[in-house]
Amino acid sequence: MYMVRLFILFGLIFSSALVANAQFQQQQSVDLSINIIPTDPAPLQTVSLEAESFAVNLDQANLSWTYGGKTIANGVGQKRVSITAPAAGNVATVTVTVSGLGLTPLSASVTLNPGSIDVLWEGADAYTPPFYKGRALPAPNGVIRAVAIPSTAAPSQVSYNWTNNDSAMANISGVGRSSVLISNDLFDRSENISVTVAGGLFQGNGKVSVTPQTPTIVGYQKSEGFIDYANGSTGNVGIADGGAIIHFEPFFFSTPRDLSGLSFEMKNGDTDIFNVPKNELRISRPSDDGTSNISVGVSTNVYTLQNITKDFTFTFQ
Repeated sequence: MYMVRLFILFGLIFSSALVANAQFQQQQSVDLSINIIPTDPAPLQTVSLEAESFAVNLDQANLSWTYGGKTIANGVGQKRVSITAPAAGNVATVTVTVSGLGLTPLSASVTLNPGSIDVLWEGADAYTPPFYKGRALPAPNGVIRAVAIPSTAAPSQVSYNWTNNDSAMANISGVGRSSVLISNDLFDRSENISVTVAGGLFQGNGKVSVTPQTPTIVGYQKSEGFIDYANGSTGNVGIADGGAIIHFEPFFFSTPRDLSGLSFEMKNGDTDIFNVPKNELRISRPSDDGTSNISVGVSTNVYTLQNITKDFTFTFQ
Protein backbone atom coordinates (compact mmCIF):
# COMPACT_ATOMS: atom_id res chain seq x y z
CA MET A 1 0.00 0.00 0.00
CA TYR A 2 2.88 2.36 0.80
CA MET A 3 4.52 1.66 -2.58
CA VAL A 4 1.24 2.32 -4.37
CA ARG A 5 0.83 5.69 -2.66
CA LEU A 6 4.39 6.65 -3.61
CA PHE A 7 3.70 5.69 -7.21
CA ILE A 8 0.50 7.73 -7.36
CA LEU A 9 2.17 10.72 -5.75
CA PHE A 10 5.07 10.51 -8.19
CA GLY A 11 2.62 10.29 -11.10
CA LEU A 12 0.76 13.39 -9.95
CA ILE A 13 3.98 15.39 -9.61
CA PHE A 14 5.19 14.25 -13.05
CA SER A 15 1.85 15.10 -14.68
CA SER A 16 1.79 18.56 -13.10
CA ALA A 17 5.28 19.23 -14.43
CA LEU A 18 4.21 18.31 -17.95
CA VAL A 19 1.17 20.57 -17.85
CA ALA A 20 3.16 23.52 -16.51
CA ASN A 21 5.82 23.09 -19.18
CA ALA A 22 3.23 22.87 -21.96
CA GLN A 23 1.57 26.11 -20.85
CA PHE A 24 4.94 27.92 -20.76
CA GLN A 25 5.89 26.76 -24.28
CA GLN A 26 2.51 27.85 -25.59
CA GLN A 27 2.95 31.37 -24.23
CA GLN A 28 6.35 31.65 -25.83
CA SER A 29 5.14 30.42 -29.20
CA VAL A 30 2.03 32.55 -29.49
CA ASP A 31 2.65 35.73 -27.50
CA LEU A 32 4.61 37.65 -30.10
CA SER A 33 3.07 39.74 -32.84
CA ILE A 34 3.97 42.44 -35.36
CA ASN A 35 1.92 45.60 -35.74
CA ILE A 36 1.97 47.24 -39.19
CA ILE A 37 1.35 50.90 -39.99
CA PRO A 38 -0.39 51.32 -42.36
CA THR A 39 -2.14 47.97 -42.11
CA ASP A 40 -2.64 47.77 -45.89
CA PRO A 41 0.34 49.52 -47.48
CA ALA A 42 0.42 50.53 -51.10
CA PRO A 43 3.23 49.36 -53.37
CA LEU A 44 6.59 50.99 -52.50
CA GLN A 45 5.07 52.80 -49.52
CA THR A 46 7.09 53.27 -46.32
CA VAL A 47 5.87 50.82 -43.68
CA SER A 48 6.53 50.90 -39.91
CA LEU A 49 6.59 47.60 -38.02
CA GLU A 50 6.68 47.09 -34.25
CA ALA A 51 7.08 43.85 -32.29
CA GLU A 52 4.73 43.40 -29.35
CA SER A 53 4.62 40.85 -26.53
CA PHE A 54 2.77 40.69 -23.23
CA ALA A 55 4.97 37.89 -21.83
CA VAL A 56 8.49 38.99 -22.74
CA ASN A 57 10.20 42.27 -21.92
CA LEU A 58 11.26 43.22 -25.43
CA ASP A 59 13.25 46.21 -24.17
CA GLN A 60 15.76 43.77 -22.63
CA ALA A 61 15.60 41.01 -25.23
CA ASN A 62 17.55 40.79 -28.46
CA LEU A 63 15.42 41.28 -31.60
CA SER A 64 16.58 40.37 -35.08
CA TRP A 65 14.58 41.49 -38.13
CA THR A 66 14.75 39.96 -41.60
CA TYR A 67 13.05 41.23 -44.74
CA GLY A 68 12.99 39.14 -47.87
CA GLY A 69 15.47 36.76 -46.25
CA LYS A 70 18.01 39.50 -45.38
CA THR A 71 18.76 40.87 -41.92
CA ILE A 72 17.78 44.54 -41.74
CA ALA A 73 18.11 45.22 -37.98
CA ASN A 74 19.46 43.47 -34.92
CA GLY A 75 19.95 44.56 -31.32
CA VAL A 76 18.68 44.69 -27.76
CA GLY A 77 15.30 46.44 -27.60
CA GLN A 78 15.14 46.78 -31.40
CA LYS A 79 11.33 46.70 -31.39
CA ARG A 80 10.71 48.97 -34.38
CA VAL A 81 11.85 49.01 -38.00
CA SER A 82 10.81 50.78 -41.19
CA ILE A 83 10.83 49.22 -44.63
CA THR A 84 9.65 49.97 -48.15
CA ALA A 85 6.78 47.76 -49.26
CA PRO A 86 7.47 45.66 -52.35
CA ALA A 87 6.27 46.71 -55.76
CA ALA A 88 2.86 45.62 -56.98
CA GLY A 89 2.89 41.96 -57.90
CA ASN A 90 5.75 41.11 -55.53
CA VAL A 91 5.50 39.32 -52.18
CA ALA A 92 7.93 39.70 -49.26
CA THR A 93 7.99 38.39 -45.70
CA VAL A 94 9.16 40.26 -42.60
CA THR A 95 10.22 38.14 -39.63
CA VAL A 96 11.27 39.17 -36.14
CA THR A 97 13.08 36.73 -33.82
CA VAL A 98 13.33 37.39 -30.08
CA SER A 99 16.12 35.73 -28.09
CA GLY A 100 18.01 36.13 -24.85
CA LEU A 101 16.74 36.35 -21.28
CA GLY A 102 17.15 32.56 -21.02
CA LEU A 103 14.11 31.95 -23.25
CA THR A 104 13.62 29.71 -26.21
CA PRO A 105 13.72 32.02 -29.28
CA LEU A 106 10.33 33.31 -30.45
CA SER A 107 9.45 34.30 -34.01
CA ALA A 108 6.62 36.12 -35.75
CA SER A 109 6.17 36.91 -39.42
CA VAL A 110 4.00 39.00 -41.70
CA THR A 111 3.70 38.71 -45.45
CA LEU A 112 3.39 41.85 -47.56
CA ASN A 113 1.64 41.56 -50.89
CA PRO A 114 0.58 45.13 -51.65
CA GLY A 115 -1.80 45.68 -54.48
CA SER A 116 -2.43 48.87 -56.40
CA ILE A 117 -6.07 49.68 -57.06
CA ASP A 118 -7.11 52.24 -59.65
CA VAL A 119 -10.58 53.70 -59.23
CA LEU A 120 -12.04 55.17 -62.42
CA TRP A 121 -15.23 57.22 -62.40
CA GLU A 122 -17.66 59.03 -64.67
CA GLY A 123 -21.14 60.46 -64.73
CA ALA A 124 -23.25 57.39 -65.45
CA ASP A 125 -26.25 59.38 -66.62
CA ALA A 126 -24.41 62.46 -67.91
CA TYR A 127 -25.20 63.47 -71.48
CA THR A 128 -22.36 63.97 -73.96
CA PRO A 129 -22.76 64.65 -77.70
CA PRO A 130 -21.67 62.30 -80.48
CA PHE A 131 -17.91 61.83 -80.96
CA TYR A 132 -17.12 63.23 -77.50
CA LYS A 133 -13.93 61.55 -76.26
CA GLY A 134 -13.58 63.02 -72.79
CA ARG A 135 -14.97 61.88 -69.46
CA ALA A 136 -18.65 62.46 -68.76
CA LEU A 137 -18.75 64.59 -65.61
CA PRO A 138 -21.51 63.97 -63.06
CA ALA A 139 -23.88 66.85 -62.34
CA PRO A 140 -25.51 67.68 -58.97
CA ASN A 141 -28.02 64.95 -58.08
CA GLY A 142 -26.62 62.86 -60.92
CA VAL A 143 -25.36 59.28 -60.82
CA ILE A 144 -21.67 58.41 -60.50
CA ARG A 145 -20.22 55.16 -61.78
CA ALA A 146 -17.01 54.02 -60.04
CA VAL A 147 -14.95 51.05 -61.26
CA ALA A 148 -12.08 49.44 -59.32
CA ILE A 149 -9.24 47.98 -61.37
CA PRO A 150 -6.78 45.86 -59.33
CA SER A 151 -3.18 45.41 -60.39
CA THR A 152 -2.16 42.26 -62.20
CA ALA A 153 -1.02 40.81 -58.85
CA ALA A 154 -4.64 40.20 -57.84
CA PRO A 155 -6.08 36.69 -58.16
CA SER A 156 -8.99 36.10 -60.48
CA GLN A 157 -11.58 36.01 -57.69
CA VAL A 158 -11.40 38.93 -55.26
CA SER A 159 -13.89 40.66 -52.98
CA TYR A 160 -14.72 44.36 -53.30
CA ASN A 161 -15.83 46.22 -50.19
CA TRP A 162 -17.13 49.70 -51.03
CA THR A 163 -17.72 52.71 -48.81
CA ASN A 164 -19.10 56.14 -49.64
CA ASN A 165 -18.53 59.12 -47.36
CA ASP A 166 -17.36 56.66 -44.64
CA SER A 167 -20.58 54.62 -44.85
CA ALA A 168 -20.22 50.95 -45.81
CA MET A 169 -22.19 49.84 -48.86
CA ALA A 170 -22.63 46.19 -47.92
CA ASN A 171 -25.52 45.62 -50.32
CA ILE A 172 -23.34 46.33 -53.36
CA SER A 173 -20.09 44.82 -52.05
CA GLY A 174 -18.82 41.28 -52.50
CA VAL A 175 -16.93 38.96 -54.82
CA GLY A 176 -16.79 40.30 -58.35
CA ARG A 177 -18.51 43.61 -57.45
CA SER A 178 -15.89 45.73 -59.19
CA SER A 179 -18.22 48.62 -60.04
CA VAL A 180 -20.87 50.66 -58.20
CA LEU A 181 -23.45 53.31 -59.02
CA ILE A 182 -23.83 56.16 -56.51
CA SER A 183 -26.47 58.87 -56.61
CA ASN A 184 -25.10 62.23 -55.58
CA ASP A 185 -26.78 63.49 -52.43
CA LEU A 186 -28.14 67.02 -52.52
CA PHE A 187 -26.37 67.80 -49.22
CA ASP A 188 -22.98 66.30 -50.16
CA ARG A 189 -20.65 68.61 -52.01
CA SER A 190 -18.38 65.67 -52.86
CA GLU A 191 -18.68 61.91 -52.89
CA ASN A 192 -15.69 60.23 -51.23
CA ILE A 193 -15.64 56.72 -52.64
CA SER A 194 -13.23 54.05 -51.42
CA VAL A 195 -12.81 50.33 -52.00
CA THR A 196 -10.84 47.54 -50.37
CA VAL A 197 -9.99 44.63 -52.65
CA ALA A 198 -8.92 41.35 -51.05
CA GLY A 199 -8.39 37.78 -52.09
CA GLY A 200 -5.89 35.23 -50.80
CA LEU A 201 -2.75 37.10 -49.75
CA PHE A 202 -3.66 40.04 -51.99
CA GLN A 203 -5.10 43.21 -50.50
CA GLY A 204 -5.22 46.75 -51.78
CA ASN A 205 -7.14 49.97 -51.36
CA GLY A 206 -8.27 52.64 -53.75
CA LYS A 207 -10.18 55.84 -53.25
CA VAL A 208 -11.37 58.87 -55.14
CA SER A 209 -13.21 62.06 -54.34
CA VAL A 210 -15.75 63.15 -56.96
CA THR A 211 -17.23 66.66 -56.97
CA PRO A 212 -20.28 67.07 -59.25
CA GLN A 213 -19.96 69.88 -61.77
CA THR A 214 -22.53 72.32 -63.11
CA PRO A 215 -23.56 71.30 -66.63
CA THR A 216 -22.65 73.58 -69.51
CA ILE A 217 -23.89 74.47 -73.00
CA VAL A 218 -21.61 74.44 -76.04
CA GLY A 219 -22.47 75.93 -79.42
CA TYR A 220 -21.30 74.37 -82.71
CA GLN A 221 -21.74 75.68 -86.23
CA LYS A 222 -23.79 73.53 -88.57
CA SER A 223 -23.44 73.62 -92.35
CA GLU A 224 -25.22 71.45 -94.94
CA GLY A 225 -26.28 69.04 -92.20
CA PHE A 226 -22.76 68.67 -90.82
CA ILE A 227 -22.09 69.75 -87.24
CA ASP A 228 -18.52 70.88 -86.62
CA TYR A 229 -18.00 69.09 -83.29
CA ALA A 230 -14.27 69.77 -83.46
CA ASN A 231 -14.82 73.51 -82.84
CA GLY A 232 -17.22 74.45 -80.08
CA SER A 233 -17.70 77.61 -78.07
CA THR A 234 -19.16 78.51 -74.68
CA GLY A 235 -19.23 82.27 -75.13
CA ASN A 236 -17.99 84.27 -78.12
CA VAL A 237 -18.52 82.84 -81.58
CA GLY A 238 -17.21 84.24 -84.85
CA ILE A 239 -19.37 83.43 -87.85
CA ALA A 240 -19.45 84.34 -91.52
CA ASP A 241 -21.23 87.52 -92.55
CA GLY A 242 -24.04 85.56 -94.15
CA GLY A 243 -24.95 83.94 -90.83
CA ALA A 244 -24.96 80.34 -89.69
CA ILE A 245 -26.97 77.64 -87.96
CA ILE A 246 -25.78 77.09 -84.38
CA HIS A 247 -26.33 73.70 -82.81
CA PHE A 248 -26.35 73.74 -78.98
CA GLU A 249 -25.28 70.71 -76.95
CA PRO A 250 -26.13 70.43 -73.20
CA PHE A 251 -23.09 68.75 -71.69
CA PHE A 252 -23.42 66.56 -68.56
CA PHE A 253 -27.13 66.95 -67.88
CA SER A 254 -28.72 63.84 -66.39
CA THR A 255 -30.86 62.85 -69.33
CA PRO A 256 -31.32 60.14 -71.96
CA ARG A 257 -29.20 60.62 -75.03
CA ASP A 258 -32.18 61.74 -77.11
CA LEU A 259 -32.54 64.88 -74.93
CA SER A 260 -36.21 64.10 -74.37
CA GLY A 261 -35.96 65.07 -70.71
CA LEU A 262 -34.65 68.59 -71.40
CA SER A 263 -36.34 71.88 -72.26
CA PHE A 264 -34.59 74.62 -74.28
CA GLU A 265 -35.35 78.32 -74.10
CA MET A 266 -33.71 80.96 -76.30
CA LYS A 267 -33.88 84.75 -76.09
CA ASN A 268 -32.54 87.69 -78.05
CA GLY A 269 -32.17 90.19 -75.25
CA ASP A 270 -35.54 90.13 -73.50
CA THR A 271 -37.39 88.74 -76.52
CA ASP A 272 -38.26 85.04 -76.58
CA ILE A 273 -37.36 83.17 -79.74
CA PHE A 274 -40.09 80.76 -80.87
CA ASN A 275 -40.67 78.29 -83.68
CA VAL A 276 -37.11 76.94 -83.85
CA PRO A 277 -35.78 73.39 -83.58
CA LYS A 278 -35.27 72.25 -80.02
CA ASN A 279 -31.55 72.96 -79.76
CA GLU A 280 -30.69 74.82 -82.97
CA LEU A 281 -30.94 78.44 -84.03
CA ARG A 282 -30.15 80.27 -87.26
CA ILE A 283 -28.18 83.42 -86.53
CA SER A 284 -28.35 86.27 -89.08
CA ARG A 285 -26.48 89.55 -89.05
CA PRO A 286 -28.61 92.24 -87.41
CA SER A 287 -29.23 95.38 -89.45
CA ASP A 288 -27.85 97.77 -86.85
CA ASP A 289 -24.82 95.99 -85.45
CA GLY A 290 -22.07 93.48 -86.21
CA THR A 291 -22.88 91.33 -83.17
CA SER A 292 -25.85 89.40 -81.90
CA ASN A 293 -26.44 88.42 -78.25
CA ILE A 294 -28.40 85.26 -77.57
CA SER A 295 -29.12 83.55 -74.23
CA VAL A 296 -29.78 79.82 -74.19
CA GLY A 297 -31.43 78.12 -71.21
CA VAL A 298 -31.60 74.40 -70.57
CA SER A 299 -33.75 72.95 -67.80
CA THR A 300 -35.11 69.68 -66.48
CA ASN A 301 -38.00 69.14 -64.10
CA VAL A 302 -36.29 66.14 -62.51
CA TYR A 303 -32.96 67.71 -61.52
CA THR A 304 -33.59 71.39 -60.78
CA LEU A 305 -30.01 71.99 -59.64
CA GLN A 306 -28.87 71.33 -63.19
CA ASN A 307 -30.91 74.13 -64.82
CA ILE A 308 -28.68 76.81 -66.36
CA THR A 309 -28.71 79.74 -68.77
CA LYS A 310 -25.70 80.68 -70.89
CA ASP A 311 -25.06 83.84 -72.89
CA PHE A 312 -23.51 83.71 -76.36
CA THR A 313 -22.17 86.62 -78.41
CA PHE A 314 -22.01 86.05 -82.19
CA THR A 315 -19.61 88.30 -84.09
CA PHE A 316 -20.05 88.54 -87.84
CA GLN A 317 -16.87 88.60 -89.87
